[in-house]
Parts: sequence; C-alpha cells; structure tokens
Amino acid sequence: MRETDYASVLARRDEILQASTGIDYRRYTDGGVGLDYEGLMRATGYDPDDVRRIQRDRGVGGTPMLELGHITELVRRHSPPGYGA
Repeated sequence: MRETDYASVLARRDEILQASTGIDYRRYTDGGVGLDYEGLMRATGYDPDDVRRIQRDRGVGGTPMLELGHITELVRRHSPPGYGA
C-alpha cells in the first residue's frame, strides 16, 4: 500500500501526472518552473485554438482579474494583533 501523506504523494507527482494524462511532463520542463508549452501542444496534437475551445467548453479561463486596492487595510482591521500581514 502506498503512502498517502502530502510529501509522499508530491514525490510521486510525475508518475501520477503521466498515469492520469498519458503525458510525460518531464519532457517539457526545464527542472524549474519553465514549461515548453509549444512542444507540449505539438506532442498532444492540439493547436492553440483547440485548447481555447476546450477550455471555454469546460468553463476554464476567462476569469477577470480584479484589483483589491485596500485588502491589506481590511485584513489588518479585522485580524488579531500580529496576524494582519
């Protein structure tokens, strides 16, 4: 039986991603946060228009970015002393 704590699952991340998607994402990363998005899309056979359509059909993306101009002030006002960073 496999361990299911956070650290153990995270250690199997690449294996889990490949099993669930059939894609070896390690081929498209640089070991950091960089991703060869174009290479990944070429390998899957999707072009950018396909990706946009799939995301739109599933309600992914298109979420507006809103600026919360006074959020720090609000948090400090309603948090106990030392917790409103």
